[in-house]
Amino acid sequence: MPWLETIVMSAPESRPARAKPVRDEGRHLRDSLLDYLTKNELLDGVRWMSEPGQLPLVTMHCTPQAQERLRKAGQFTVGTGMPLDLHG
Repeated sequence: MPWLETIVMSAPESRPARAKPVRDEGRHLRDSLLDYLTKNELLDGVRWMSEPGQLPLVTMHCTPQAQERLRKAGQFTVGTGMPLDLHG
């Protein structure tokens, strides 16, 4: 199964107006992403997901199908880092 390095951010219209510290924005984004993946039964298409960091974005390794569903969701901005050749 091919895996893609995927960068996920909140869609511009769903980003909060700087009421929260950036670290909290990152945690909120990751929680929203996990909630979406769970509700849409996409967790099997995710191999790894970063922890919240200094920037409000999440890096993950997922299948092309999971990436496409995230793009279509509208609440996330999704980009591709690079294809990953993961074995095992």
